[in-house]
Amino acid sequence: FFFKQKTAYEIYQCDWSSDVCSSDLYIELLSANDSISSEDRKKIFDRLSSESKRMESLINDLLLLAELGETSGYPFEVVDLSGVLQNSVNDLALLQPQRLINKAIKGGIQINASSELIHQLIANITSNIRRHTPENAQVEISLKESGDCAEIIFDDAGPGLPESAYKASTQHFQRFDKSRDRQTGGSGLGMSIAFAIVKQHHGSMTLEKSPLGGLRTVIRLPF
Repeated sequence: FFFKQKTAYEIYQCDWSSDVCSSDLYIELLSANDSISSEDRKKIFDRLSSESKRMESLINDLLLLAELGETSGYPFEVVDLSGVLQNSVNDLALLQPQRLINKAIKGGIQINASSELIHQLIANITSNIRRHTPENAQVEISLKESGDCAEIIFDDAGPGLPESAYKASTQHFQRFDKSRDRQTGGSGLGMSIAFAIVKQHHGSMTLEKSPLGGLRTVIRLPF
């Protein structure tokens, strides 16, 4: 576990140091220059607020990853996976009403799992779709029984991932596209957390090219 912590630090220390330096620069500018216009001051405060929220998100996600890496103490119970996924699809439709969503969710599928982590898993995947695909990009979401597992497939018509990201999809703490999460305020750890949650449930998760042209995420969770 120490190795994972060290790896996370090595990956993100550049972001932390650059964010801190950037914030310090803005604060120094505000303190030392009384001639800054109110409009520019507002822009600076907005920038500081945005960076603060992004850093908070990053720290929270790192803490969750650390917790997932060192414990399996999350209580398991019977979870209505069909219901969780359906509610998530409904939320996505409400947040982005212009998006075409095709769904094939079989009802009544239940798994033995942590309800908290399963909700987090599905939320991370749908959040990834919202952040990184156009709001009118098509999405297909399915759930079915597959052998001794429940299989969830998310397909989107977004830009997909760089070729190298598909090949390294299971690498811990991998940030598939550093710039896009920085632009949208994310921590860049959503998919790493999703992988960790699936591993906690002895399942599997793969990233592939979607027939829709974007990303296909396949999650298999044992009953």
